[in-house]
Amino acid sequence: MITTPTKTKPPTKKARPRAAQDAIAAEGPNSRHQFQVLLLTQLEPSPTNPRKHFDESALEELAATIRQHGIIEPLVVRQQIDCVGGDGRARYEIVGGERRWRAAKIVKLRDVPCRVVRLSAAEVIEIQIVENLARADLNPIEEAEGFDALLARGLTQAELAHKLGRAQGHISNRVRLLELPPAIRELIAAQKLPPTHARLLVPYRAAPKIMDRVVQSLAAR
Repeated sequence: MITTPTKTKPPTKKARPRAAQDAIAAEGPNSRHQFQVLLLTQLEPSPTNPRKHFDESALEELAATIRQHGIIEPLVVRQQIDCVGGDGRARYEIVGGERRWRAAKIVKLRDVPCRVVRLSAAEVIEIQIVENLARADLNPIEEAEGFDALLARGLTQAELAHKLGRAQGHISNRVRLLELPPAIRELIAAQKLPPTHARLLVPYRAAPKIMDRVVQSLAAR
């Protein structure tokens, strides 16, 4: 007697965000772009990466690690459509992993492992900001600017808190620091003025004499 197997319905899948759908599409079983080893010369830093300054000593430390163990985590890149270099090879924008790319150049690697994803320019910016906020070495002003950039994209503070796993009060307090004059923000970034103290100055942000007095007092330390 032949028993006909009972057909079961596949589990219902939750809808993924658009960015995740695009990334999966780029990595599907029929895709030839799941992972690629790309030449360093094919990769270019993203103009929208919020991280503009790279500590040289930290890069040297990362380079030493790469020299010993190689690049363990692939860089995340997206192909620049209709952009080909003088060597005839495709060019790719670095979405995540510019530090690894810079350190690989120090080590003089020829190529690096990459994961190619399909993302819109808007999705790239959001990913970069979120990745930037995950760094442990952000100063309070860099963190505030990252929060502010995501809020400017239409997220509420509550949505942002949920997205990043941060307290809404923390986000609110950081963003308020951006109301202070540039000279005060520089002191906060340089760790000469604790953010908890700086928040007390927000109500006096339009009082230049008070702001100048604070700057002169702390700049001399």
